[in-house]
Formats: sequence, structure tokens, C-alpha cells
Amino acid sequence: EKELLQVELDQERKKKDRESQEKERALNERDRLQVELNRANTEKDQEKRRADLVASEKELLQVELDRERQEKDRESQEKERALNERDRLQVELNRANTEKDQEKRRADSAQSKVIRLIAEITRLNQSLLQVTSSAQAITVNLQVPSGMHGHKDANRFIHDNTNKDCTISIDPIISEGIVYYESVFENHDGNGGFGIGIADSSVIFEPDKGPDKDGNLEKTVRYYNDGCLFHISWCPSNQGFKCRQRIGAVFLSELRSILYYGCSPPQWAQLPIYTRA
Repeated sequence: EKELLQVELDQERKKKDRESQEKERALNERDRLQVELNRANTEKDQEKRRADLVASEKELLQVELDRERQEKDRESQEKERALNERDRLQVELNRANTEKDQEKRRADSAQSKVIRLIAEITRLNQSLLQVTSSAQAITVNLQVPSGMHGHKDANRFIHDNTNKDCTISIDPIISEGIVYYESVFENHDGNGGFGIGIADSSVIFEPDKGPDKDGNLEKTVRYYNDGCLFHISWCPSNQGFKCRQRIGAVFLSELRSILYYGCSPPQWAQLPIYTRA
């Protein structure tokens, strides 16, 4: 019986040792698993930090990319503005050069006209000098159509007391040579405009009408007391003239031109070859 108890005691001890070993193995396994868990948690935290870092870097890169895109857009807009400004300046430069060329051509044309007028005036003066010694008086005849508001008295035309327009012509018709004609107005102060001129031989003036009416606009050259000159259209004005002031006109059939005297400077106008004095 003692031996039996000893055997049971030994079995109990072995069982206890085995349970102790199993417990120790379980603890070791627990510790190992805890270490594994800690390592896994550590790696998880590291992965999270790396992911957060990558996300932060991605955000920074996106911000930098957006900034570079904005900078590129701004540079593109500035480049476009610079190109537009360059084109605008080029257009202005071209316009300025064109205007400069036009001004130069106008100046050259004006200079040529001045030279031509000086030559014509010189020729006129020479022609006048040549004919002075052989000048002959011409008997004039005032042509006063029926119905005109006034009457003639020798080489004078006397207007009635109305304010109607009166335009008369004077014969003879001049088709060659150089003719000087002179006129004086009286009692026209404050009574509207008045003037002298020259007309094509085909013109017939009607009562109550000015010299440019009835299709006579292109057939007359008119010099009014306010200094205005007209032939088809308005011409550069001269000085005006007054009543009791002698106003002369020289007609040169060869040059087909007329020169008015009485106010400085004289005025030139080109005319048809057949005209009335």
C-alpha cells in the first residue's frame, strides 16, 4: 500500500510538473503573441505615419503644382498682354508713318502748288507788262433782263428799293487776250451780300436769282464782299471788300484764269475759255 501511494504521489508530481510546463509554455506563447501584437501595432503606427506623410507630401505637391499652374497662367496672360501691346504700338507706328508720309506728300503738293502759282503770277506780270503799252478801252454794255429789280444808266446799274436778288452780265463776250474789269458798289451797307464775278458766255441770269442758280454753279466764279470765293465749291477765302472800294478783275484767256484785285493777296481761279467780262 505504501508503494501504491508512492506511485500515485509520483504520478501527481509528474502531472503537476506537466501542468506547470504547459502553463509556462502558455505564458511564453502569450508573451510571444503580445510581442507579435506590439510589433504589429508598431508597424501599423509606422505605416499610418508613412501614409500621413505621403498624404502631406501629396498635398504639398498639389499646392506647388497649383501654384506653378497659376504662375504659368499669369505668365501666359502677361505674354498675351505684351503681344497685344506690341501689336497696338505697331499699328500706331504704322499709322504715324502713314500720316507722316501723307503730310509729306501734302507738303510736297503744297510746295509744288506754290511754285506753280509763283510761276503763273510771274507770267501774268510779264504778260501785263507786255500789253500795258497797247491796252485799249472796251465799251461795255450792261445786260439787264426784263423783270430785273432795277435799271441801267449808261455803265451803272441802279437797284430799286426792294431786297430782291439782281444779277447782271456785261458785254462784250471775251474769248481772247487779257481784259481788266473794275467795279464799285454804293449804298449796299447793311443790305446783304454783294459781289462780282465772271461767267460762261452761255449763262443767262434770271430776275430774283443769284448768279449760281439755274445750273450756273459750275459756269460762274464769284467773289463776295465777305471775302468768300466760289467756283463749283467753296475756295480759300480772301479779304472782304466794302462799298465805294474799287474791285478789279484781270481775265487771261490764254491761261484761262482770273485774278481779283482790291484786297491782298490776289485770288486765282481757273475758268472755261469762253467767259463774260
